[in-house]
Amino acid sequence: MKSIVIVRSNFLSVRDTEIFMFFKNSEFNIIYVNGFNSFRKPKGRLGILLTPLYKFFYVLYISLKIIRVSDIFILDQMFYSKWLAFKLGTFFRKKVHIDFYVSEYDIRVNDRGSLLASSEGAKKLRLQEIEILRKSYVVFFLSKVDRNHIYETLGYDKYFTDNHLILPLVYASNNNLKPLIDLSIGLSGLRLVWWGSFNKIHGLDVILSSLSIFKNTGGQDFTLDIFGVNYEKGKKYEDLASILEIESLCNFNYNANFANGLLEKQLLKNKYHLSFGLFGSMKKSSSVISNKLVESLYYKIPNVNVKSPAIRDFENLDGAIYQVPGIPQLLAEFLAKFQNDVLEDSLKIHKRILIGSQVFNDNFSIKAFRNTLLRNYENM
Repeated sequence: MKSIVIVRSNFLSVRDTEIFMFFKNSEFNIIYVNGFNSFRKPKGRLGILLTPLYKFFYVLYISLKIIRVSDIFILDQMFYSKWLAFKLGTFFRKKVHIDFYVSEYDIRVNDRGSLLASSEGAKKLRLQEIEILRKSYVVFFLSKVDRNHIYETLGYDKYFTDNHLILPLVYASNNNLKPLIDLSIGLSGLRLVWWGSFNKIHGLDVILSSLSIFKNTGGQDFTLDIFGVNYEKGKKYEDLASILEIESLCNFNYNANFANGLLEKQLLKNKYHLSFGLFGSMKKSSSVISNKLVESLYYKIPNVNVKSPAIRDFENLDGAIYQVPGIPQLLAEFLAKFQNDVLEDSLKIHKRILIGSQVFNDNFSIKAFRNTLLRNYENM
């Protein structure tokens, strides 16, 4: 029986669990190893002083695991964990499978701006990610457009190769409740929702600005529920809502998320008319399929997203969601039309929701994920 080391983080997503089960069902002997960043170390100055010692013992520990197997699958998305496991895997000449998921270079340079592209740190990070693309046995990306975006961002000139494969996002609920379609307006008016991190890629500033225009050009009886877990990052958007004079229409909630189950309860209970996807100004916003879009399909919530070629990667997805340029005025005009459709032509929205449910089942469900994983390895 072949053995495989799977390097994971402490948090196990549905995606991680399904990959575990795939190899288990393929009769691999699975050896689980936590990534370096997941190991508990003393905090503060003592932790800093002991880091080299922890690293030495970790390298020794994982080396003893890797040396006995034929393959290593890296799921941990913390870059140092990913890079260290990759180097050890290639050093021992093992087949390295990696779920690339996101580019750390793209996040630090383009999303957060914590590294300048011209800095030595950024150059080193870029070369490390290129090495991962070049030397891994299998690399999984979320979509074709996402793969090409990563190639372009890193300046990777090899382009598509047979071992660079597509493994889309997957989502599954933790309970057996079935989302229901309810487009009735009710006393609360148009129910809008946004959830996610408060990073630039989401473009929450664009969304709030569009709501201000919508309000001042005749839009009425609407509320926006905003779910995020970082109060410090969210506070600037609360301040922006106040400046735009829409604070009474925006409800900020920093407690509800999918991990504690509270966000799912809100999505099921409130039966929102519309969710907002990505509207950031950076190119990545239009190059990825977000978790939020997939989750909206599952919960049967109509979704509006910035225009994106990534949506064309999945058949009929462009007929399931709304696409609008990331310009507040144009998004406000869309909201006016959408509100009118809810009031007068809800059947048209209902059809989009049904198309979205089918797209979810065909591409982002557990069954679809398992089939894609199996098909990818059958073709290797």
